[in-house]
Amino acid sequence: MEYLGLLAALLVLLHQSGALLKISTSSPQRAFAGSDVLLHCTFSIGGSSIDPRLLVIMWFYQGKEIVKYQDKLEISHPRVSFDERAARIGNASILLSDVKIEDEGIYMCSVTYSSEKMEEEIILNVLVSPKIQIPHKAVGDNNEKTLVCSVTDFYPVDIAIIWLRDGEIVRNSSMGKIQRNINGTYSVDSTVSITLHQERKKQTFSCRVRHESLPVPLQEDFQLVYGAQTEETSTIPVIIGVCCAAALVAAVGIGLFIWKQKSSKKASGSFTLSDIDGPDKLIDGEVVTLSCTGDHWPKNPRVTWLEEKAGVDPESIQSHGGDLEEAERLLNMSYVIDTKHMGSQRWSSNLRFTFHVANHKGVTFICRFTSGKTTHEKRFHCNEVYGKNVCFINIRINHILTKTENLLYV
Repeated sequence: MEYLGLLAALLVLLHQSGALLKISTSSPQRAFAGSDVLLHCTFSIGGSSIDPRLLVIMWFYQGKEIVKYQDKLEISHPRVSFDERAARIGNASILLSDVKIEDEGIYMCSVTYSSEKMEEEIILNVLVSPKIQIPHKAVGDNNEKTLVCSVTDFYPVDIAIIWLRDGEIVRNSSMGKIQRNINGTYSVDSTVSITLHQERKKQTFSCRVRHESLPVPLQEDFQLVYGAQTEETSTIPVIIGVCCAAALVAAVGIGLFIWKQKSSKKASGSFTLSDIDGPDKLIDGEVVTLSCTGDHWPKNPRVTWLEEKAGVDPESIQSHGGDLEEAERLLNMSYVIDTKHMGSQRWSSNLRFTFHVANHKGVTFICRFTSGKTTHEKRFHCNEVYGKNVCFINIRINHILTKTENLLYV
């Protein structure tokens, strides 16, 4: 009996000393610049409850301490947040907001419980999607033409660029030296020399880009403009008097002002926003993805998702990044927003969440694009829904686009 009592005491001592401490992380993780990412780190004490007095949680980035939780919370990173209540039940994750390229690197989650300490490294990779520009599409009477495809603002540095003529690969292309931009992204030009055929003017040329940040290749298609003056042939020497020169400058200035005004109005009027694409059936407990795409937005639009309930003003939805199921399980974060630049002035935004009849029946989700003083929005209305094992009830989806001049938001 004495032996059994001694053994039980030893087991209790081992438990109290933290011998059953386990830690779990997810690595590597990826995040787009400008998004939020949840760096996962959870721990357990052999299924027992956690005594906060014995717990110390620390986070390091590239060896430098950024978070320390021991009775009180200390954070030395301006864009990192930590949930103390979650930490007391085994979740040591941190949320990194507005991810930047300089946030890429190795993070370490360190958990100490009583006398036992465990650490795990998490590698964060940051992504920025490239943009394509074809600056010169006009050709003169020459037999040859050098085409340039400028690929800008991408990260990381590895990239592949190919040229196509009517869908067939053009083999004699070359890529210039990759340049590093001030903001940490990269840019590069790819060129190809082609022989012009007057009888084949309708050929379609394409610049196709593959990059780690792109789920599918980014491609710009175009046709050459024949008979236009190129930069090399358009310069004509002109001699004018001082008075005439002043008048010409004034006329050009007025013309540019009028042109900019018209261009601004035209650009504003060309902004488009697709209807929100969502599932035909809304089932209680299932993950829902709503998608909205904007075209012809010359500047980076501000994309906002809102939730509107009957009799209540719309509320902005906050995204916590990362994987929806993991985020909801760990910190009860219910929405994930992913907005990406798809090239050619196209932007796509997705809203993912777990649909619950109690929370979402009768709710209207709003996707709002804003650039300067121009705002477009679309609505997805959940009118009648159904739970599992219930006959399907027709769902009415209303899409509303309010006129731009009536939509000015502060």
